[in-house]
Amino acid sequence: MSEVLTFPSSDVAPSDADVCAQQGMPPTALERPRVAQLLETARRTFDETCAPRAVVALIARDEFAALYVGQGRNDERTPVGEIYGTADALYLFAATVGAELSQRVQELFRTRDYAAAAMLDALASQAADNLANRISVHVNGTVRNDTAALPYSPGYCGWHISGQRALFDFLRPEQIDITLNDAYLMQPLKSVSGVVLIGRRDLHSFEDDYEFCTTCRTHSCRARLRALRAN
Repeated sequence: MSEVLTFPSSDVAPSDADVCAQQGMPPTALERPRVAQLLETARRTFDETCAPRAVVALIARDEFAALYVGQGRNDERTPVGEIYGTADALYLFAATVGAELSQRVQELFRTRDYAAAAMLDALASQAADNLANRISVHVNGTVRNDTAALPYSPGYCGWHISGQRALFDFLRPEQIDITLNDAYLMQPLKSVSGVVLIGRRDLHSFEDDYEFCTTCRTHSCRARLRALRAN
């Protein structure tokens, strides 16, 4: 059975440093008055429009195994495929920071206010990532305190984006107004989906030696694992 969750926008609001990092800027960029003003304006829009919501559902390993196969387009080796079988619990999720915030980003790009659009886009994108992490914390509280929980999403790390279809069929996030188009992209734009894998801390320890790692530009999994070990 699925559960609908709501969160205050303050739970997912990114730090200044994270918003800068999303745009490839150092935090010192905020010392420039124009950049600081853009961020201040973006934060006002964020506070006015951000409405984080999610739908989550516990899923059994055998059910997830069938769902994960999807359309058979995943890479042969993937972190999710190798570790979900030893997880203590698996939760599917789909979440959004809201239609209005996503629309504001799109409007700024449409009107070619590119600097403001880039700032708000970065803030909203990081907020969506933070929302996935906030969901992980929430569902981990249903298991036990000595476990670790991390979210994994279709479209990343060898889990083909077409996996969204089976996830949506199971979870039905239309109940919180998230839809999926023919290209497997979600609306509202600033939405995130996937599975939270919960288990012992070393469950998530894997080397970035998969085939898809050779084309990854960020290797952001390394930062996630460092943060996990630090907690």
